[in-house]
Amino acid sequence: MIVVASYAAVVGTISLIVSILVYRAGTPKLRPSTHLRSADEQGAAELRIAVKNVGRAVGEVVSIELDVPGPHTINLGGEGDPKLYGPTLPESIPPHSTRSWVVSAPELVAVTNRHAWQHVVRAVIADGAYNRIWESIHKYTNLVSG
Repeated sequence: MIVVASYAAVVGTISLIVSILVYRAGTPKLRPSTHLRSADEQGAAELRIAVKNVGRAVGEVVSIELDVPGPHTINLGGEGDPKLYGPTLPESIPPHSTRSWVVSAPELVAVTNRHAWQHVVRAVIADGAYNRIWESIHKYTNLVSG
C-alpha cells in the first residue's frame, strides 16, 4: 500500500513539474474536442470539431481527421471525403483561443455504414510539426446520439 502511495506521489509531482515547465516555456498546447449538435428545424445534425490552444504561444493545425475504433480513420476535406467547413488549413491559433470546424453528421454516418464501422469518432489533429494530437484516449463522440 505504501509503495502505491509513493508511486502516485512521485508521478503526481513529476506531472506538476512538467506542466509548470511547459507553461513557462511559452509553447502552444493544442487540445481537440468534438461535440454533436443534434438535428433541429435549423438543419441536419453536425459534428463540431474545436481546437483550443491553452498554451502561451501561437499553435498551428495543419490537418484534421476522425479516428474510429480499430485501425480506421476518416479523412476530412479531401475529394470524396466528408466536407470540412470552417477556417482553411493550415490555421494558426493564438494563445488562449479556439477555432472550430463543422462536418455533416449524416455524411459521417454514411461513411461508417459503408465500411461497417462503429458510429463513434474522436478528433485527431496534426500540429505545425506534424505531431498527431488525439482528443482523448477514452472519449469518443457518438454520431447517432451524441
